Amino acid sequence: MGRISRGDAIQVQQMALEMNRRRKNRLQRIQTSLQRIQQGTYGFCGRCNNPIGIKRLDVFPDSVLCIQCAT
Repeated sequence: MGRISRGDAIQVQQMALEMNRRRKNRLQRIQTSLQRIQQGTYGFCGRCNNPIGIKRLDVFPDSVLCIQCAT
């Protein structure tokens, strides 16, 4: 295997690891949202406890922070 082929293989492996990490992170955020629904805290900011805007939740349904706390 040449240097370029090894480099390509390493890059493909790193990309696969990153995709897996992102998938796991997304699953964790979804599970947290489901827990918040069960607890009755979904839609409220985890920091200031104010309601999270409906437009924000439409775009990012797994948001735990309102736009003010997220920025």
